[in-house]
Amino acid sequence: EVAAGTTSMSNYASSYRCLVDDVQTTQGNATTGTITIPSSGKNVVCRFFNAPLVAKVTIHKNVTDALGLNPAARPGWTVGATAAATAGEVSTQSAATQTTDAQGDASWNFKFSGKTAAATINVSETMGEGYQFLSGQCTVTHLNGTTTSTTLTNPTATGLTGIVPGDQVHCTYVNKPAVAKLGITKAFDTTVPDGFGNTEFTGAYTCTLNEAPVASGTWSRTGTGAATLTPADGSPAADQIPA
Repeated sequence: EVAAGTTSMSNYASSYRCLVDDVQTTQGNATTGTITIPSSGKNVVCRFFNAPLVAKVTIHKNVTDALGLNPAARPGWTVGATAAATAGEVSTQSAATQTTDAQGDASWNFKFSGKTAAATINVSETMGEGYQFLSGQCTVTHLNGTTTSTTLTNPTATGLTGIVPGDQVHCTYVNKPAVAKLGITKAFDTTVPDGFGNTEFTGAYTCTLNEAPVASGTWSRTGTGAATLTPADGSPAADQIPA
């Protein structure tokens, strides 16, 4: 491809994608390319893509219910993105941390000094009180149509390397309500006669959160002391009860 009029291609990141029978088979970051058409190919389409020397980063925030299910977008959550140049220069006019909007999103545009510039983008979230990290994922869609994915293992800053002009970075953080440990202790008062200490005591427990049951099970203890708790089928362990 050649720019029209007075447009300077040096101001744009350029990529091409070639599809054979609707399947992308060849791609590259350049204004020229070569494709070898297979003998079975019936329809070949090559497309050029141009983008300003900018990488867009979007962080989406989801929060699940107490059991870690039914994720929903969460507005007002603090998330962050910063960039460190590894080639050339990179900058942004957005604040390093933002709060998610009504759709649970926050975004940044990082501007590069040239076509060959590159950066490491660090993404993070600030944990809300009463919640814990559940999962996270970042997907980078490159201008040539290929993608790379990174699993986020905690809320602290994770570096996404090799980000270049034209990249689209989309990250999702998922949190769930924090958990706590339930303990049941068996005790005797002074009216219990001697010799009853080896008696086995049993019982049951049910925990509710927002008027809905979130955990249940049985407990047992011989004599005094901490009881053994056995969760019901499908119920969380006694040290993983939503609280």
